[in-house]
Amino acid sequence: MSQKPEKRKKKRKMKTKKAKSRKKTLKKPDSPAGIKIVERPPDHASEKFFRRMIKEIGDREFESEDEIRAFFNAYQAGLNELEDSPYPHDTPKDLAQDLAYEAMEYYDPLEAVRLATMALDIDPRCVDAMRIKTNMSGGSPDDRIKALNEAVKTGEENLGREFFEENREYFWGMIETRPYMRARFDLAMVYWEADRLEEAVSHFEALLELNPNDNQGVRYYLLPLYLQNKDLEGTGSVYKRYPGDICAVFHWSRVLERLMAGDEKGALRALEAARNQNPHFEDYLTGKKRIPAEEPDYYSVGDKSEAVAYARCLRPAWKGRRGSIQWLKEQGRA
Repeated sequence: MSQKPEKRKKKRKMKTKKAKSRKKTLKKPDSPAGIKIVERPPDHASEKFFRRMIKEIGDREFESEDEIRAFFNAYQAGLNELEDSPYPHDTPKDLAQDLAYEAMEYYDPLEAVRLATMALDIDPRCVDAMRIKTNMSGGSPDDRIKALNEAVKTGEENLGREFFEENREYFWGMIETRPYMRARFDLAMVYWEADRLEEAVSHFEALLELNPNDNQGVRYYLLPLYLQNKDLEGTGSVYKRYPGDICAVFHWSRVLERLMAGDEKGALRALEAARNQNPHFEDYLTGKKRIPAEEPDYYSVGDKSEAVAYARCLRPAWKGRRGSIQWLKEQGRA
């Protein structure tokens, strides 16, 4: 994402008719770095809509904007009439993907796994179903790494080598890439959980190469990982690529990056900017406040919710640089 809205949703609202059946989000055990893997419901409705619309358009050629608009309105009206029933042109692959979308709505891990299993019975190569079943079924990090590697491999085979070569840097904007991108993101997070940091970095970097716009928010995880690995060159590359980002992760990472570079004056300037942007972050970094186990459903830039959402990712880097937290504690607030 090159732009930063004032408010960013971390989780989407669920359909009212299913809300009562959902339990708390399933979270895996803490990793050595304190990272948790969370299955978050995506905005799958629009993804499903455009996936079907692209299929319906096929090789049609439109002669005017009015013709395009008329087609779009008629298509949307047709879907509204169908509601959640199978679409007339659905293939087994489409039906499996729709079940995977349904599974992504559920906080209840048992229901999510049931739907993902149904999807895999229809299409064993449904990447979203593979990763959902892996994330929600638990198991050791090594078991999940193995299963998610298989999901990523399947996603690569589904798209094909030529597709990667032709569409690099345009991924995520193409609906068919998203299951693969989600699986690879999940794999990177589990590598982080397993304290296999270099492998996590490698997958995050690959995701940014495929999608420089970073619709998945990869940079907010990659930046703390670079700092945790004491990779100042990598850290600098993220700042250079996203110069206008105002997220708290960028501000509080800059403070640590300046300390690691031996620039205390620069660190003090960065600290003033970080405190102005999000003062709540500091208490979680120093340990004055305990980071809540439950992540917020939503967060706003500069709000306490933003600090809760990302302090867990950044704190290991601060703890890993000797004396950084003590230095922060010694800088009195105005």
